[in-house]
Amino acid sequence: MSEIRDVVVIGSGPAGYTAALYAARAQLKPLVFGGSVFVGGSLTTTTEVENFPGFPQGVDGPVLMENMRAQAERFGAEIVEDDIVSVDLTGEIKTVTDSEGTVHRAKTEIVTTGSGYRKLGLPKEEELSGLTLRDAFTGKTRRLAATGLFIAIGHDPRTELFKDQLDLDDEGYLKVAAPSTRTNIPGVFAAGDVVDHTYRQAVTAAGTGCAAALGAERYLAALAPTGPAEPERVPAAV
Repeated sequence: MSEIRDVVVIGSGPAGYTAALYAARAQLKPLVFGGSVFVGGSLTTTTEVENFPGFPQGVDGPVLMENMRAQAERFGAEIVEDDIVSVDLTGEIKTVTDSEGTVHRAKTEIVTTGSGYRKLGLPKEEELSGLTLRDAFTGKTRRLAATGLFIAIGHDPRTELFKDQLDLDDEGYLKVAAPSTRTNIPGVFAAGDVVDHTYRQAVTAAGTGCAAALGAERYLAALAPTGPAEPERVPAAV
């Protein structure tokens, strides 16, 4: 069995990397599973980000995520480019299993798995080979060449791993005890787009990632013994 970590973060992106940064600076040595495909979250597929504070000229999404990752690693966060395939969050020690079958144990978990763009479900949608459009009135079709396709039909939270253990709202997002990031299981916190279907901004995700790390730190502090136990006092003989 692996060592028992103080903090395991599932997911990356602004929420995951910020949680890792704060946990690392608190000397909690977080282990972060950033995913095997979109390490750094959806911003890695974005070009110029003009509304993240501190970058007056804007910054490329991948560069922003690389900087966040490097900052977390500077303070001791361990970031693994692998997926978590199953979790057991119910015990005092939580366990997560990676794609190679290795079980990792931790006292706290921070979930920052984000959300994904909904797809149309069309053949070859992922290949971006262009669009064939059909006029609904005339029935005529025409070819529209495209180098990119942006489908704005909503998002789906990535909560498949947690459906049987963590409470979800009616839209499938993880429920937290706002304004905290606590879930229904003690020691499990959630942040970023996996809980937020209102704002979905990088800066708000980063803010909740910070809150989740602080929540985990305080939870761990409450578990720690307050000091050596007082020796039992035996009444003096009369």
